[in-house]
Amino acid sequence: MNLFEHVVNWFFAGILTWFMWWNVGYALIRLLKETLTSNSFFEKLGLPIILGAIYATLLQTVFAFFQFSIFYSLILLHLFAIAQTFVLLRKNWTRYVSRIYNFRFSFVLLLLIPFFVTLFLFGSRSYSRSIYAWDAIAFWLPKTYVLAYDQVIQPNSFERFNHPEYPLFLPMLGADAFLITGTHNEMALKVSTFGFSVAFICAVVGFFFRTTPKKYALFFSALLCSLFIFREHISGEYVGTSDVFVGISIATGTMLWLEGKRTLAHWFWVGAPWAKSEGLVWYLSTAGMSFLLAPKKFARLIIPTFFATVWILFTKVVGMSSQYFKFSELYSRPWIEYAVYSVHAFREEFRNIQKWNLTFYIFFLQCIFHVKQMMSSRFFPLITAFVVQLVVYMIIFTIAPEEQATFIAAAISRLSLHLAPMLIVVSGYMIRKES
Repeated sequence: MNLFEHVVNWFFAGILTWFMWWNVGYALIRLLKETLTSNSFFEKLGLPIILGAIYATLLQTVFAFFQFSIFYSLILLHLFAIAQTFVLLRKNWTRYVSRIYNFRFSFVLLLLIPFFVTLFLFGSRSYSRSIYAWDAIAFWLPKTYVLAYDQVIQPNSFERFNHPEYPLFLPMLGADAFLITGTHNEMALKVSTFGFSVAFICAVVGFFFRTTPKKYALFFSALLCSLFIFREHISGEYVGTSDVFVGISIATGTMLWLEGKRTLAHWFWVGAPWAKSEGLVWYLSTAGMSFLLAPKKFARLIIPTFFATVWILFTKVVGMSSQYFKFSELYSRPWIEYAVYSVHAFREEFRNIQKWNLTFYIFFLQCIFHVKQMMSSRFFPLITAFVVQLVVYMIIFTIAPEEQATFIAAAISRLSLHLAPMLIVVSGYMIRKES
């Protein structure tokens, strides 16, 4: 193959994957009897892709537990996507044709075009080389090759891997990309994850322009895309791909929570622990707050809670663990000094304008000047989950067996990435409430 054929192959795999994700996500939203009719076109485009990516890979993992081939489950998901698309077009083809015929450029689309061009230019840098970031090589990329080769999951599939309990969201995405292209094509995997980021930007920008005055929507959209994640990560220069998905899942679920779609929000938040185990803290915190707010409706969260914990339960049942924390060695630590240093590290990280721009400044100022609003049932559960997540990270930095300063320097930006997009969503929505 020449270079052009390779590029076509990569993007064909990516587009086919995005198509399947959107259909799975759309079907799940309909199955939950939720609706996005009041949402903008860009939200309707982005949100189902994000939800579909989470549950398509989860379903494939569950099938693989029961020795059903990943390749066959991938075929079934694509056949379902084709069938659903045919049904939707058959029922509504006149409406779709009318929309295309009467298409008008919107301000949101004009704003998104330069964002997408910028993302593509950054992303194109990473397509010139294979995946090389240390977290990929250490954690999830070897699992991708195993899944693509074995097609099923055995109790001992990952026993000799570094951190065998690492969730399978990214490895399953990679296995799907390999199977679609028919080869171990890491570039196709990069294209698939690039589409996930584009879907997120569509959803958030559409949300801001629908719920917030235009000048504020433009500001918060630019603030989101100014985060270093949309430069270093998409260009392939930054480790922490799974951390990106944790942040995206938390932020999209927060959008739905703020608009009262709390059950659907939890279905999105399942993606946080499915991408990385640290995301389970957010899910359990918000689920606990949901129970306190509406105990009689908690039954609606049983199924998403199962999905949020299914991989962790599997690893515990089969004894899959890296024994990361050696509690017997912790008795001699200077706990107060370690804890103070953890707090200091987050303070300095949040002040880093080069990485986070004004994200944390804006959020904390709003918390100070709008305490009453923050205590409402709409915002307080989110603030509580944010605080709990932050405290857990500080505890991890305090008890981790590595040398503390080195560990914090390597991990703190990736952990902050879990929360920064959510804080931008909350800050933008609070401006809307004030207006």
